Parts: sequence; structure tokens; C-alpha cells
Amino acid sequence: MDMITVKQAAEKWGVTPRRVQGLCKEGKLQGAVRWERTWMIPSDAVYPKSGEVSLLSVGKPIPRKSASLVMTDLYHTPGTADAVIASLSDNPQAAFIFAAEIAYNRLEFDRMDEYAHILLHQHTDFHTVVASGIQLCLCAAYNGDIKLFKEARYHIFEAPCTTDADREIVSFWLSVVDYMLGEISLPEWFRKGRFETVPYDDLPAVRFQYAKFQWLNIRQMILSNDSSKKEEGILLLKSLPKLLEPMISQAMLDKTLLAEIGLRIICAVVYHDIGQGDDAVYHLDKAITLAVPDRLYAVFVEFIDMFDTLLYERLAIISPEALTAVKAYKKKMSVALLKLHSDLNLYTSYDLAIREREAAKLAAFGMTNGEIAKRMNITENSVRSLLSMAMNKTGAKNRKELGLYL
Repeated sequence: MDMITVKQAAEKWGVTPRRVQGLCKEGKLQGAVRWERTWMIPSDAVYPKSGEVSLLSVGKPIPRKSASLVMTDLYHTPGTADAVIASLSDNPQAAFIFAAEIAYNRLEFDRMDEYAHILLHQHTDFHTVVASGIQLCLCAAYNGDIKLFKEARYHIFEAPCTTDADREIVSFWLSVVDYMLGEISLPEWFRKGRFETVPYDDLPAVRFQYAKFQWLNIRQMILSNDSSKKEEGILLLKSLPKLLEPMISQAMLDKTLLAEIGLRIICAVVYHDIGQGDDAVYHLDKAITLAVPDRLYAVFVEFIDMFDTLLYERLAIISPEALTAVKAYKKKMSVALLKLHSDLNLYTSYDLAIREREAAKLAAFGMTNGEIAKRMNITENSVRSLLSMAMNKTGAKNRKELGLYL
């Protein structure tokens, strides 16, 4: 497809470049793709009539049924992120989702915020809604914006679920974003590693998060004051590479580049923790080498405190530019997350118990008391009691409203 610049499109239609930029941002030029600091537009694009509905809302289905396109095999070669965006020029929804995820990984939060806000107002298919909510949650978390975080989280909750599998995926992603606030309430299927019902395209993202949460749980055991739990945690940590190494091989086989990078980082952390320095450096160097061509630095910011000085040392050797970016944003991220936690404490005055939260979540999904009772393996009377307590604590007037508080 031949593409033209914003200036060329403005001259062609007799309008200002600013107007063309605005149409691109609003999603009213089908096939327009963000390119660095400007836009590229299909040469055969038609200037929209006044009041025309955004073409994003009637675009093609996204090419992979996943809320995280960068974790799928769409992105399989280092240095090709911008080329993938360009290849999605005939699918604006997919291009915006992928571009937003790349912007996050590049720590370009202003750009990410722009993409995500466009998607936030496009109430289309299930995966697009979940994806835009996730990106806005990330953007809000790393800018310390609690109001936006809650709005984005509710947007995920509102995804048009049609099956139990959809509801489980929503629960999974809500758990992922809640981790940023230090809260982990994982779906049972995820805790047990039962991924049979997970859509194929979602598996790389789910596996990566599973590896991360396994490591986090073991770390909590090791930091426990309970000596027996601590000993068990140390044993589990030493055996964790036996889980992670095959997962890395699977990511390579599936050609899911970002999943491989994330898994190598976690594996490097584990090897570092158990004193196998050479293995830690091996995976760390591999991850850095894969990430640097597209400037994917967010994962290093997330894990940098877990390496003592090792990650700084390896970044300094392989990519001083990456080291500078990671150091700069690490400080900003710490301040933003502290603000988010502080504002969250002021923003909420309730504290739901785990079972109350689970029942409220299922009710907000639209499940009946009988369906909730079966899912939670309790009686319907117990369900009514849990929902009553949840409503009393939150002030919600009905089951749907509970979603605002979860």
C-alpha cells in the first residue's frame, strides 16, 4: 500500500496539516499509522465528511485473539516493531493496540496515552476493549493517576464477555493490573496452571505472567518469618529454572519475541538469587540483545531492583543508551507508584474480604446466585450474604455497580 505524509494529504485535500493530524488521532482516516512523531496515510484515503463516524469502530477484527498483540507471533524479530505497525495499516484497531504496547515498552508514555485514549472510546470487540483498558492502566500507574487507573480498570471489567472463558481472561488481566498496586487475587485456574481453556493467542502472555507470579510467590515464602515456609521457598526457587527454561524454549518455538525477553529476565533473576551468576548473565545478555533494537526498556525498569548492580553492569556494556533510559525512568516510576498507592488509600474506604470480592466480581459479570454458588462451591444463601456484605462496604446499589469498586 502506497503511503503519503500528513503534509501531502493536507495539500491534496486543501486543509491544514493540523486538521489531518487531528483526523488521524480520532481514527477517522482508515489505514493511517503513527510513524515516529507523525503519521503516514494511505494515498487512496478519502477525506471524511463532517460528522462521519470513526472508522476504528467498524474496522477488521484484530489479527490475533489476544489482548496483548506484542506477546503473539505478530512480533517475532528484533528491530521490526515499526515495520509490524506499518504492516497493520489496513487494520487501525490492531495498529493502535500494537503501537500502544510498543510505546509502553519504550517508556514513551505520552504516545501510549494518546493511543490508549483513542481505543478507550472504541467499544468494539472483546480483545480490543481489554487491550485498551490494560494500556491505560499501565499508563495511569506509571504516571500516578488513580482516577485514570480506576476508569481504565472498570473499562476492562466492562469488556463484552460472552463465555466463561472470556470472564476468566478478564479476571486474569485484572489480577495483572492489580499487581501494580501490590494486590494479587489470582483466578484458581491460573494458580493451578490449568491453561486448557486459554485461547491459543493468549498463551504467551499468560505463561509469562504465570512465571512471574510463581517467582513472586516463592519470594514471599522466602521472606516469611515462618522458618519451614522459608526453607520450602528456597527449595522451590532452586527448582524454578526447570520450569522457566522449557518456557523460554517454547517462546522461541512459537516465535513470540517479547514473551521470550520477559521469561529470560525472570530466569536471570532466579539464577542470580540462587548464586548461579554465569547463567544469570547468559539470560540477561540474551534479553538485552533482543530488546535493544526496538528500545524495549520497560521490562528492565520493572525488574532492575532484583539484580543488585548486575543489570546496570550488563546494560552499561551492551547498551549505554538503554542504561540511561532505564535509570531515568526508574526514578520517575518509583515516585508515580508511591503517589498511586497514597491516592488509592484516600480514594477507597472499604476493604473487601477475598470471598466477598470474588462473589462481587462474578455478580458484576452478570452471573446468577446459583451460578456463583456453583463456581465458588458454596450455597446460594452464602452468596447472598457475601454480596450483601460487599454492597454494604462499598455502597454499591446493585450488582452491576459493584464493578466500579472492584
